[in-house]
Amino acid sequence: MIQRVQSLYWLAAAICLSFLNFGMNVFTFKTKDAIYEFDFYSIVKFVNDKEISEKIIWIYPVSIFFTVLIVVSIFLFKKIKVQLKLSNRIKFGLSFIFFVLTLNAYLGVFVKNTESVVLGPGYFVLAIAVVFSYLASWRVKKDKKLLDSVDRIR
Repeated sequence: MIQRVQSLYWLAAAICLSFLNFGMNVFTFKTKDAIYEFDFYSIVKFVNDKEISEKIIWIYPVSIFFTVLIVVSIFLFKKIKVQLKLSNRIKFGLSFIFFVLTLNAYLGVFVKNTESVVLGPGYFVLAIAVVFSYLASWRVKKDKKLLDSVDRIR
């Protein structure tokens, strides 16, 4: 199970998502009046280094769901078809979250009148998780192709 390369890729992606679930900063929006910090829990508004308000967002339960899917897909190593379906869904879901966050950051949808956006370490950790999920999906496809070719020989 762990000796397969895609299991190691998924393990790395799950670790990256776990860091994000523990509250790693993804973006910091700066406006004239305040600073907004965005992580997977919420958007927190700071004025003069004091926390003013907090707005809960939907990304946290979705990231936990994808972390659980990754762990489940690691243990489905004997069911290659199910693992391939799960890997494609994980790959699509993480890519979609990454795309939506990037689009929102640069269009300033979360915070109006944004002067600047500073990418936090969580943004890059999410990018690494997306890369690892793509690599794992690629390896699952490669294993399926190998198993299909072996079945034809028998």
